[in-house]
Amino acid sequence: MLAEHENAQISWCRGCHGYSLVYGNCCLSFSKNELKQFKEVLDGFTPADFTYQFLGEPHVLLKNQFANIGFSLTAQDAQLLEEVIDQALTVQEVFKIVYE
Repeated sequence: MLAEHENAQISWCRGCHGYSLVYGNCCLSFSKNELKQFKEVLDGFTPADFTYQFLGEPHVLLKNQFANIGFSLTAQDAQLLEEVIDQALTVQEVFKIVYE
């Protein structure tokens, strides 16, 4: 495991060199570049993007253009994921320096 928060975790597989992001009950798999791109998406959200009201809170919808599945995030969710991803990428770089 590279980074963990109350309901978010990022792990790295040494075999396939892939990242797994678990947030709540969602699990997403990424290459390093894909994880960085996902973080860029999160970084790019503005308050105007959080237009969908669910359970009394504004959310942004994230959907895969190739599948009929997606998930929603609050602004706090997006910020938390950004922080967890930053932490995981930093820890991964440290591991790379120390162990290689």
